Amino acid sequence: MRGKDAEFYRRELTRAFARAAALKPEGLFVLVFRHREGKAWDVLRSALAEAGLEIIKEWPLDLENYPQPQARVKARSAVLVCRRG
Repeated sequence: MRGKDAEFYRRELTRAFARAAALKPEGLFVLVFRHREGKAWDVLRSALAEAGLEIIKEWPLDLENYPQPQARVKARSAVLVCRRG
């Protein structure tokens, strides 16, 4: 989250996800997210909740198949399935 603070990202993600909350009641919103900082994951979860979306399923992805010497911490990746909460 370089250059911007967590509040900026939470606010902008909430605004974007609010459009997805306009789904039909039985509709699903699916996204893939990848980040190495736990704080970024917290911001994502907060933005989804504030936008009225509930995570109903999460599938971790192993996308770190190639060595990245500059990366000290492995990025976490997942597919998130959400519905209106």
